[in-house]
Amino acid sequence: MAIEEPLNQNEDAKARVRYNNYLLLEVGCGTMPSDLDYEKSGPRKYRIKFRPKVMGENVVYVDLTRPRIRISRFVIADAQMLPFRERMFKEVYASHLIEHLPKPSKFLQEAKRVSIGKICIWCPNVLSWEATKCADPTHKHIFSYLKLRGFLLNAGYRIVDSPDFIPASRLPTPVARILKLIFLTTSNELHLEGRTQE
Repeated sequence: MAIEEPLNQNEDAKARVRYNNYLLLEVGCGTMPSDLDYEKSGPRKYRIKFRPKVMGENVVYVDLTRPRIRISRFVIADAQMLPFRERMFKEVYASHLIEHLPKPSKFLQEAKRVSIGKICIWCPNVLSWEATKCADPTHKHIFSYLKLRGFLLNAGYRIVDSPDFIPASRLPTPVARILKLIFLTTSNELHLEGRTQE
């Protein structure tokens, strides 16, 4: 991994993480064309965006192509064949990647191999427009909460509660669980975290 220059700060990042003594991995950090405007003649405009979920000096970024801006610790690689040694990273992040992969389970196995702890995955919900192939023809899979949860469980992860939904503490537990299920099945974007079962 060649260090080119300090990480460019990106205002679109959802999380700014500064951990010492360990590395984080973000796979599919947004170097491919996005915001495609499709017409009968095909793609009309491309805007390349670098939109990581995590930023910091200890984050390694992986994607199929290099972004137009210079990013330190950037590796060109396939998410299904990560070029890293076992247990090299503390956590793995993948935002809107898994729906583009031919074999999502292969990526989850690779993420488990190179990490020692947690994986965070974001993808469009089956009910959202972004999930459809009309919105993005590069989508190979469409995920519901239960399907994504099943992929994580089959890969050997233990599911951690979705951090995007915190019910009011005064609600009875059964009501809170029903509201959480409604939220998870109807939200525009799915977000699941898994931890290795060791």
